[in-house]
Amino acid sequence: MPSNDFLKRFGNEAVTQNIVTGYNIYDPIHNSRFEQNFTLHYSHSDIDHAVQLLALLKSEDLLGYVNIEPKTSAFQYLPEWDPIPEASSDYYVEHYVEQTGDDFYISYALEYDLVFEFSEMQMLDHFDTVVSTYAKKSTDNPDGDGLIVHSWWDPYYFTEYEMKETYAKVYNTVVEQGDYVLHTVSRIEDIESVQDWFKEHMEDSMEIPQHVRYVNLAFFRYLDSEGEHCSPC
Repeated sequence: MPSNDFLKRFGNEAVTQNIVTGYNIYDPIHNSRFEQNFTLHYSHSDIDHAVQLLALLKSEDLLGYVNIEPKTSAFQYLPEWDPIPEASSDYYVEHYVEQTGDDFYISYALEYDLVFEFSEMQMLDHFDTVVSTYAKKSTDNPDGDGLIVHSWWDPYYFTEYEMKETYAKVYNTVVEQGDYVLHTVSRIEDIESVQDWFKEHMEDSMEIPQHVRYVNLAFFRYLDSEGEHCSPC
Protein backbone atom coordinates (compact mmCIF):
# COMPACT_ATOMS: atom_id res chain seq x y z
CA MET A 1 0.00 0.00 0.00
CA PRO A 2 1.21 3.57 -0.63
CA SER A 3 2.23 4.55 2.89
CA ASN A 4 3.95 7.14 5.06
CA ASP A 5 3.99 6.85 8.85
CA PHE A 6 3.74 10.61 9.44
CA LEU A 7 0.83 11.06 7.03
CA LYS A 8 -0.96 8.01 8.43
CA ARG A 9 -0.66 9.28 12.03
CA PHE A 10 -1.72 12.77 10.96
CA GLY A 11 -4.67 11.51 8.94
CA ASN A 12 -5.79 9.14 11.69
CA GLU A 13 -5.80 11.95 14.24
CA ALA A 14 -7.93 14.08 11.92
CA VAL A 15 -10.38 11.19 11.46
CA THR A 16 -10.62 10.21 15.15
CA GLN A 17 -11.24 13.86 16.06
CA ASN A 18 -13.99 14.06 13.41
CA ILE A 19 -12.17 16.78 11.49
CA VAL A 20 -12.47 14.78 8.25
CA THR A 21 -14.29 11.58 7.31
CA GLY A 22 -11.24 9.91 5.75
CA TYR A 23 -8.19 10.39 3.56
CA ASN A 24 -6.19 8.93 0.67
CA ILE A 25 -2.40 8.54 0.41
CA TYR A 26 -0.78 8.48 -3.03
CA ASP A 27 2.70 8.06 -4.42
CA PRO A 28 2.90 10.92 -7.00
CA ILE A 29 5.13 8.81 -9.25
CA HIS A 30 1.87 7.31 -10.58
CA ASN A 31 0.30 10.72 -11.36
CA SER A 32 -1.46 10.60 -14.73
CA ARG A 33 -0.53 14.17 -15.70
CA PHE A 34 -3.60 14.46 -17.88
CA GLU A 35 -5.09 17.78 -18.92
CA GLN A 36 -7.35 18.84 -16.04
CA ASN A 37 -10.28 20.41 -17.93
CA PHE A 38 -12.30 17.23 -18.48
CA THR A 39 -10.35 14.79 -16.32
CA LEU A 40 -12.27 12.59 -13.88
CA HIS A 41 -11.01 10.32 -11.07
CA TYR A 42 -13.08 7.24 -10.15
CA SER A 43 -12.22 5.41 -6.93
CA HIS A 44 -12.59 1.69 -6.27
CA SER A 45 -10.80 -1.32 -4.78
CA ASP A 46 -11.69 -4.27 -7.03
CA ILE A 47 -9.94 -4.83 -10.37
CA ASP A 48 -12.83 -6.88 -11.80
CA HIS A 49 -15.05 -3.87 -11.21
CA ALA A 50 -12.62 -1.74 -13.24
CA VAL A 51 -12.62 -4.23 -16.13
CA GLN A 52 -16.42 -4.29 -16.29
CA LEU A 53 -16.66 -0.51 -15.92
CA LEU A 54 -14.26 0.04 -18.82
CA ALA A 55 -16.28 -2.34 -20.99
CA LEU A 56 -19.47 -0.53 -20.01
CA LEU A 57 -17.97 2.88 -20.79
CA LYS A 58 -16.75 1.61 -24.16
CA SER A 59 -20.28 0.48 -25.00
CA GLU A 60 -21.44 4.01 -24.12
CA ASP A 61 -18.71 5.57 -26.30
CA LEU A 62 -17.22 7.16 -23.18
CA LEU A 63 -13.58 6.11 -23.30
CA GLY A 64 -10.77 8.62 -23.65
CA TYR A 65 -7.29 8.33 -22.20
CA VAL A 66 -7.24 6.10 -19.10
CA ASN A 67 -4.68 5.55 -16.34
CA ILE A 68 -4.72 3.84 -12.95
CA GLU A 69 -3.28 5.41 -9.78
CA PRO A 70 -2.89 3.15 -6.70
CA LYS A 71 -3.60 4.62 -3.28
CA THR A 72 -4.36 3.78 0.33
CA SER A 73 -7.82 4.77 1.50
CA ALA A 74 -8.60 5.21 5.21
CA PHE A 75 -11.90 6.06 6.89
CA GLN A 76 -13.85 5.40 10.07
CA TYR A 77 -15.34 1.91 10.18
CA LEU A 78 -18.62 1.48 12.04
CA PRO A 79 -19.15 -2.06 13.44
CA GLU A 80 -22.89 -1.86 12.69
CA TRP A 81 -22.11 -1.94 8.97
CA ASP A 82 -20.90 -5.56 9.05
CA PRO A 83 -18.77 -7.75 11.31
CA ILE A 84 -15.14 -6.64 11.05
CA PRO A 85 -13.57 -8.76 8.30
CA GLU A 86 -10.39 -10.75 8.68
CA ALA A 87 -7.27 -8.78 7.76
CA SER A 88 -5.73 -9.29 4.34
CA SER A 89 -2.87 -7.79 2.33
CA ASP A 90 -5.19 -5.19 0.81
CA TYR A 91 -7.71 -4.51 3.61
CA TYR A 92 -7.63 -4.36 7.40
CA VAL A 93 -9.28 -2.55 10.31
CA GLU A 94 -7.43 -1.06 13.29
CA HIS A 95 -9.00 -0.51 16.71
CA TYR A 96 -8.34 2.75 18.54
CA VAL A 97 -9.52 3.95 21.93
CA GLU A 98 -10.24 7.66 22.07
CA GLN A 99 -9.41 9.82 25.08
CA THR A 100 -13.06 9.52 26.07
CA GLY A 101 -12.59 5.76 26.29
CA ASP A 102 -14.85 5.08 23.33
CA ASP A 103 -13.96 2.46 20.74
CA PHE A 104 -13.02 3.79 17.31
CA TYR A 105 -12.16 1.79 14.21
CA ILE A 106 -10.32 2.89 11.08
CA SER A 107 -10.28 0.74 7.96
CA TYR A 108 -7.44 0.78 5.43
CA ALA A 109 -7.92 -0.42 1.89
CA LEU A 110 -5.61 -0.73 -1.09
CA GLU A 111 -7.59 1.09 -3.76
CA TYR A 112 -7.05 2.85 -7.06
CA ASP A 113 -8.26 5.83 -9.03
CA LEU A 114 -9.23 5.15 -12.61
CA VAL A 115 -8.32 8.47 -14.22
CA PHE A 116 -10.11 9.45 -17.43
CA GLU A 117 -9.28 12.31 -19.74
CA PHE A 118 -12.49 13.04 -21.63
CA SER A 119 -12.79 15.27 -24.67
CA GLU A 120 -15.84 17.33 -23.68
CA MET A 121 -17.84 18.42 -20.65
CA GLN A 122 -20.96 16.46 -21.62
CA MET A 123 -19.02 13.24 -21.07
CA LEU A 124 -18.74 14.06 -17.35
CA ASP A 125 -22.54 14.20 -17.09
CA HIS A 126 -22.88 11.02 -19.13
CA PHE A 127 -20.36 9.23 -16.87
CA ASP A 128 -22.41 10.23 -13.82
CA THR A 129 -25.57 8.83 -15.41
CA VAL A 130 -23.89 5.55 -16.34
CA VAL A 131 -22.41 4.96 -12.86
CA SER A 132 -25.64 5.95 -11.08
CA THR A 133 -27.54 3.47 -13.26
CA TYR A 134 -25.16 0.51 -13.46
CA ALA A 135 -22.60 0.81 -10.63
CA LYS A 136 -24.44 2.02 -7.53
CA LYS A 137 -26.38 -0.04 -5.01
CA SER A 138 -29.53 1.50 -3.53
CA THR A 139 -32.20 0.73 -0.97
CA ASP A 140 -34.32 -0.46 -3.89
CA ASN A 141 -31.50 -2.77 -5.06
CA PRO A 142 -29.34 -3.63 -2.03
CA ASP A 143 -27.96 -6.82 -3.60
CA GLY A 144 -26.78 -5.02 -6.74
CA ASP A 145 -28.83 -7.13 -9.14
CA GLY A 146 -28.01 -6.16 -12.73
CA LEU A 147 -25.11 -3.93 -11.67
CA ILE A 148 -21.44 -4.42 -12.49
CA VAL A 149 -19.55 -6.57 -9.99
CA HIS A 150 -18.78 -5.19 -6.50
CA SER A 151 -20.69 -1.96 -6.99
CA TRP A 152 -20.65 0.39 -3.98
CA TRP A 153 -23.53 2.07 -2.17
CA ASP A 154 -21.82 5.45 -2.31
CA PRO A 155 -19.32 5.54 -5.20
CA TYR A 156 -16.67 8.25 -5.19
CA TYR A 157 -15.59 10.15 -8.29
CA PHE A 158 -14.60 13.74 -8.89
CA THR A 159 -13.49 16.29 -11.42
CA GLU A 160 -11.88 19.70 -11.12
CA TYR A 161 -14.05 21.02 -13.93
CA GLU A 162 -16.88 23.21 -12.61
CA MET A 163 -20.03 21.06 -12.60
CA LYS A 164 -22.89 22.85 -10.84
CA GLU A 165 -25.81 20.43 -11.20
CA THR A 166 -24.86 16.74 -11.28
CA TYR A 167 -21.83 17.20 -8.98
CA ALA A 168 -21.31 19.07 -5.68
CA LYS A 169 -18.52 21.49 -4.82
CA VAL A 170 -16.06 20.50 -2.06
CA TYR A 171 -12.53 21.40 -1.04
CA ASN A 172 -9.58 19.02 -1.25
CA THR A 173 -6.83 19.59 1.33
CA VAL A 174 -3.34 18.33 0.47
CA VAL A 175 -0.41 17.44 2.74
CA GLU A 176 2.93 16.38 1.22
CA GLN A 177 5.63 14.60 3.18
CA GLY A 178 8.58 12.76 1.73
CA ASP A 179 7.61 10.77 -1.35
CA TYR A 180 3.90 10.67 -0.51
CA VAL A 181 0.90 12.98 -0.53
CA LEU A 182 -2.32 12.92 1.52
CA HIS A 183 -5.65 14.13 0.11
CA THR A 184 -8.86 14.66 2.05
CA VAL A 185 -12.10 16.33 0.97
CA SER A 186 -14.45 18.47 3.04
CA ARG A 187 -17.71 20.30 2.61
CA ILE A 188 -17.53 24.04 1.96
CA GLU A 189 -19.04 24.87 5.35
CA ASP A 190 -16.35 22.78 7.10
CA ILE A 191 -13.26 23.98 5.26
CA GLU A 192 -12.37 26.84 7.60
CA SER A 193 -12.31 24.60 10.68
CA VAL A 194 -10.41 21.92 8.72
CA GLN A 195 -7.82 24.47 7.62
CA ASP A 196 -7.41 25.82 11.18
CA TRP A 197 -6.94 22.31 12.59
CA PHE A 198 -4.40 21.39 9.91
CA LYS A 199 -2.38 24.55 10.49
CA GLU A 200 -2.39 23.96 14.25
CA HIS A 201 -1.06 20.41 13.83
CA MET A 202 1.48 20.98 11.07
CA GLU A 203 4.99 22.39 11.16
CA ASP A 204 5.13 26.09 10.26
CA SER A 205 7.26 25.40 7.19
CA MET A 206 4.75 22.99 5.63
CA GLU A 207 2.29 24.29 3.07
CA ILE A 208 -1.29 23.06 3.05
CA PRO A 209 -2.78 23.77 -0.39
CA GLN A 210 -6.51 23.44 -0.95
CA HIS A 211 -8.23 22.89 -4.28
CA VAL A 212 -11.84 22.92 -5.41
CA ARG A 213 -13.28 19.60 -6.55
CA TYR A 214 -16.70 18.59 -7.80
CA VAL A 215 -17.77 15.20 -6.43
CA ASN A 216 -20.73 12.99 -7.34
CA LEU A 217 -23.83 13.59 -5.26
CA ALA A 218 -23.86 10.14 -3.61
CA PHE A 219 -20.41 10.73 -2.15
CA PHE A 220 -21.37 14.26 -1.11
CA ARG A 221 -24.28 12.80 0.85
CA TYR A 222 -21.79 10.42 2.48
CA LEU A 223 -19.78 13.46 3.62
CA ASP A 224 -23.03 14.73 5.12
CA SER A 225 -23.57 11.29 6.75
CA GLU A 226 -26.70 10.95 4.66
CA GLY A 227 -25.53 8.30 2.20
CA GLU A 228 -27.84 5.35 1.67
CA HIS A 229 -25.39 3.06 3.45
CA CYS A 230 -23.27 5.74 5.16
CA SER A 231 -20.07 4.06 4.08
CA PRO A 232 -17.94 4.48 0.98
CA CYS A 233 -18.44 0.91 -0.21
